Amino acid sequence: MLPRVFPTEAGLDMSAALTPARSVGGDFYDVLRVGERVWFAVGDASGKGVGAALFTAMTLTLFRATAKIAKDPGEALARINQELSRDNDAMMFVTVFAATLDIATGEVVFANAGHPPPYVLRPEGAVALETTVAPALGVIEDAEYAVGRMHLGPGDGLFLYSDGVTEAQNPAGDLWGTEPLEAFLRVHFSANCETLTRGLVVEVDQFAAGAPPADDLTVMALRRGPAR
Repeated sequence: MLPRVFPTEAGLDMSAALTPARSVGGDFYDVLRVGERVWFAVGDASGKGVGAALFTAMTLTLFRATAKIAKDPGEALARINQELSRDNDAMMFVTVFAATLDIATGEVVFANAGHPPPYVLRPEGAVALETTVAPALGVIEDAEYAVGRMHLGPGDGLFLYSDGVTEAQNPAGDLWGTEPLEAFLRVHFSANCETLTRGLVVEVDQFAAGAPPADDLTVMALRRGPAR
């Protein structure tokens, strides 16, 4: 269900990777073009295995439907949350960071439902994006999701991830954490997006040193094309 081909208009560079902890997982990423905007999201459903995968599939379906009618990611998350919260006797939930990129102007509009905020990639390095974090989807039916705005200049990018990255464990039970993630991004912030995502997965695998994954791992990177 996950996209393999990404938009490339105006030099846009995108890449994503997902490694499930089991044969099926509860993480997801999605990218779709709607008019002059690219919608993109990374999410992480509670639980593992088939139950989490089904909840994720429902979230993906709703995201693709609401992206075509919502004015911004905040409205989209609110609509998805209402649907997921109804008759949710199992009390499952999913964290999601969702955003749109205006291809022509570089404006990014975003909303965050309990998900780790992405990193902004610029020539001076990588800095965590400040977001207003609202409840995960599926928890509070009438929750509202505030919208934030930022601008990506030519060559600037974003790096999105799930907590399976920072919570990866080695055989001793140590967590990888945010400091190694930030150090990796500082060194490789200018790399193309496929190199960035694949390299990050390799770094985490090397840290884990064969320990079984405790959680699904998802990464996504996007970068605007250089000025013409």
